[in-house]
Amino acid sequence: MRNMYRIFAVFFTAFLLFFSKNTLAQIVYENKSVGISFIPSFQGRILQIKDAIPGQVDSLDRIDKMRQDIGFGVNFRFRTGRDWNVFTSLSYQNMGFKRVKEDVNFGDVIHPNLETEFPNQNRIVDVTTIPRQIVYNNNYQFIDLSVLFGKDFLFQGLKNKELNFSWFFGGSLGYMFKHDLFLEYVSFTPYGRKNDVVTNTELNPIPFNISAIVGARMEIDIYPKMKLYLQPNIKKHILFASYGIERHHLYGLNLEIGLNYSLEAKEDKTKKKGK
Repeated sequence: MRNMYRIFAVFFTAFLLFFSKNTLAQIVYENKSVGISFIPSFQGRILQIKDAIPGQVDSLDRIDKMRQDIGFGVNFRFRTGRDWNVFTSLSYQNMGFKRVKEDVNFGDVIHPNLETEFPNQNRIVDVTTIPRQIVYNNNYQFIDLSVLFGKDFLFQGLKNKELNFSWFFGGSLGYMFKHDLFLEYVSFTPYGRKNDVVTNTELNPIPFNISAIVGARMEIDIYPKMKLYLQPNIKKHILFASYGIERHHLYGLNLEIGLNYSLEAKEDKTKKKGK
């Protein structure tokens, strides 16, 4: 958790640099472009428990882990000034975390809400393999509409290709259309099942959330009017994703990778460099 706050501090410092004097060469790129991307991410949660007993949060912190997932999206960029951009995007992301229950024992309940779907098949009876684990993947699936503000800088890339670098900040409004627990059984198969899905989690998830986003973006020409971009960023939900006994504050460390296609011809950059 401390590392996450350090990363936030780095990006906050970078944000302050937006308003300092720019000592790097600046560039004017296309006024409009569209793009597609996929979004690998590491995700986790900050936990609060209603009426928690002493040590309960610490105990869950030890078994709750960050997990990996991949989202995707489409985006549109337009210029608002000499080197300022607005990025808008519509994306899908499955936010969440995983809870790993180690060394499950004979008679342990797999999940209380599985009893409805599998009567009398909700307890561990296979104890022939060691170690045994149950991985509870807590999934919050979102469609996000984001708006980001970015400031451009120009560097010389490989083979004299121009490398466009941006810091950006902004936020998103997310609609959560599905929430469930995906259970993975490691080293054993209770009643012949390799995994299960619990849809009634009793976590009381909320359908909407607001996120703060901060990060950086690097673009390089790969073809006329086509750019490859990498966009590492931190995404942090402002609201709890759930309001049950457990309350999950979700965050993601993302690396968006995509292609942008210019909707307009480039300006003459030789004039800009000659200034």
